[in-house]
Amino acid sequence: MAETEQKIRAQRGKITLGMLGNPAGIKTMDPAAKALAKGRYMLGTIYGQVSGFIERADAKGEETFEGLKGAFIAVPADANGEDLESGVLFMPDAFHNLIAEQYRKLIENDPKARLEFALEVSTVDAKNPAGYSWEVTPATPFVGAHPLDNIMQRAAQVTAEKRKALAGPKK
Repeated sequence: MAETEQKIRAQRGKITLGMLGNPAGIKTMDPAAKALAKGRYMLGTIYGQVSGFIERADAKGEETFEGLKGAFIAVPADANGEDLESGVLFMPDAFHNLIAEQYRKLIENDPKARLEFALEVSTVDAKNPAGYSWEVTPATPFVGAHPLDNIMQRAAQVTAEKRKALAGPKK
């Protein structure tokens, strides 16, 4: 059996979304290309396997942030970009919580569980001071239940009952 040659990647102390490329690139994107890309400026993909959590303080030591521990690879969409690898991943709370919630559910039953994921990272136009907002889309389904599955299922049931009541008796 032949050994598989592994790609050499730059090792970093942490990976953040901004390391995939220039998020402000959406602001100067050609309008035709932007239309073709459905208003998204693709920065790259982050692949990961979560094995725990890590906390770090900001530079002033005033606020702590929760990050993910494990094995992470950031692959820029730009062919000239450099693939990065790290044991730590920090993302804005909205995206971090998407993964952290899934991982917390997994380790309830198996403390040694690992959560694997792949996220496509883009920016979109926004009316904020930066002129863009981050967009993260799972490239693969998550293992386990989504944290909103229960409420979505209950709401669908209530909606179905309301529709049935509004329809009235069958003729």
